[in-house]
Amino acid sequence: MAAHRLWERRTRRAFVHAPAFVLALLCGGSVAATQAQWREHIHKVGIDVSPTQPSRLPPSRKQLLFNHNPKAGGSTLRKLFMKAVPDGSFNVVPEHGSSRLAEQQRAFVIGNVREPCEHYVSLWAFNSKGRGSFAHSADNATLGRDPPHYNSPGDVHRFQTWLRLENVAGVVTRRFLRSYGNRTHVDCWVFLDSLAASALGCLRQFEAQGGAVLWESPALVDLKEKEAARANELAEARASNGTLVAPQNRVHHGACSEYFDEGSTGLIVGGIDAALANAFGYIDCCGHVRSHGET
Repeated sequence: MAAHRLWERRTRRAFVHAPAFVLALLCGGSVAATQAQWREHIHKVGIDVSPTQPSRLPPSRKQLLFNHNPKAGGSTLRKLFMKAVPDGSFNVVPEHGSSRLAEQQRAFVIGNVREPCEHYVSLWAFNSKGRGSFAHSADNATLGRDPPHYNSPGDVHRFQTWLRLENVAGVVTRRFLRSYGNRTHVDCWVFLDSLAASALGCLRQFEAQGGAVLWESPALVDLKEKEAARANELAEARASNGTLVAPQNRVHHGACSEYFDEGSTGLIVGGIDAALANAFGYIDCCGHVRSHGET
């Protein structure tokens, strides 16, 4: 636990590099006064997720650092990675923390990301259960009222209203930038829509550059079985009609596509979050198809 707190303290200094209006947003300032500036800033600087130049990194890093992006499978990944590497070689940047080049020079950094539209549905459903900051805000009347899936017509309308709130617009991108910055220093990304395959891929990369991985641990044996099952599903989809569908989280909410109409889709694909979707090759809202990944 001490190591985790140390990483948390180290990451706080990243805030000093953000524009003043970004700091205001991240620290709970007036969203209405800064939305236009925020959109202009993201349009201007974009989001760069290209790999860090090898010359800026040590040839081998024995530590694995997971930077936890909220509501993108982070809790599952945190538990997995803790069991996947030897004791003493794993650290976590907690939710709402951050990591930059200095952290990457000490450890192999894994980040996690989720298709933005799906991310908003998950965040809204989480708060509809009475958890999270939005659940205790003045706007909680826009949260779901019909558990367990919060996908009744009334709840879908409430979600679409919530999505238009000034303090909600762009929150997925704001949280991403707080965790990683607009120029990320991450060695490998885990995508929630292909969690098993991408998590195993990241562990293989970690091992290839000098890290130790406990491949025979029950957690990784189980994950490899899930990866194989998912590969079979994708092969069958290609053989039938070529349509790939990511695993849906039906435990806490309905399918992503149930919540989005043309107007609400435009808020994401044509709004602040477009830069994030483009950075990772997400082609459409709820589509889960990445131009550089599954096709």
